[in-house]
Amino acid sequence: MRPKLSAKQVHQFTFQLATLLQNQLPLAKALHLMADTARERAVKRFLHDIIQQIHQGQPLHLSLAEYPKLFNSVFLHLVRIGESMGCLAGILLQLAARQKEQQQLQKQLIKALSYPLFILLFALLMCAVLLLKVIPEFARLFQQFEQNLPVLTQQIIDLSAWLQEHITGLVIALSSLWLMLMLGKRFYKMRNILAWLTIRLPFIGNMILYANIIQYSQTLKIMLTARVSLDKALNIASDLELNPSVKRQVKQLATTVQQGKSIRQYTTQGHSFGLLPPYMLQILSIGEETSHCSQLLDSLIADYQQRLHNMIQISMSLIEPALMLGLGLLIGLLIMAVYLPLFNLGNLF
Repeated sequence: MRPKLSAKQVHQFTFQLATLLQNQLPLAKALHLMADTARERAVKRFLHDIIQQIHQGQPLHLSLAEYPKLFNSVFLHLVRIGESMGCLAGILLQLAARQKEQQQLQKQLIKALSYPLFILLFALLMCAVLLLKVIPEFARLFQQFEQNLPVLTQQIIDLSAWLQEHITGLVIALSSLWLMLMLGKRFYKMRNILAWLTIRLPFIGNMILYANIIQYSQTLKIMLTARVSLDKALNIASDLELNPSVKRQVKQLATTVQQGKSIRQYTTQGHSFGLLPPYMLQILSIGEETSHCSQLLDSLIADYQQRLHNMIQISMSLIEPALMLGLGLLIGLLIMAVYLPLFNLGNLF
């Protein structure tokens, strides 16, 4: 059984190996040094496995290919290019930098998306507790008095009674829906449907799209810096783990260029009205015509990193108070429904 490494451990491996190779250490000696100083058992097992394959004459990219869950096809392509061109250290350094940026980007996205979800779940839990535990007690109290209840109170009591009667079915239905979504990710058609929906959600869809563009552009830049031709770089980068809807379009772009057409021709075929932003396609088109694509990608990456950062800041500054306000209004409405009859009862004494 092969050892499992975290994304952080994979980044440390890439960065440490790049640093040692930059200091003119042979590959096998660098790996031995890393294995001797490694503390985690899984990392030691991984390094010893790679060392064994290297001693058997296998190149590094094929050794890493034995771990497809840790190193994707794009990573392996770039390592192979670095080995063949004698610039493995430089390629690994760029890959390590990209890994770090991707991890930071992922943390930002998770933070931006998870906090609103937590507030929403908390609000639903509070409402469920009030409707299932608190409201029924007040409903029994109100039944002792022969008085017509306010419309709001009666509606809340009716909702509470309905929820108590159907709570088991609701839990089963929601659990089944969640299970279907989780299992559906393993099926191609369901995964595409979910990808189509998420990428088109307002605000959240843009954040996912910008993150995909940054990842795609960074990979293109690394390959172009290593003097890979643009058509080949587009083809390799299309194998990245992107949103399936985005991935389908970058594959179309790569296919168009491999057929001998230009990126400008791709944009005139109506593809520019898809998910890929016209600005991104213009940058690639200008880079293709001027042979300065790598430098232009720097500005594209910086632009979309700033856009994504701004969107995350806006989401944190606007969604949080909006959700808190909604939560306060919802709980306030339930409390008001409970106390309205009590005010009326107070007038009787």
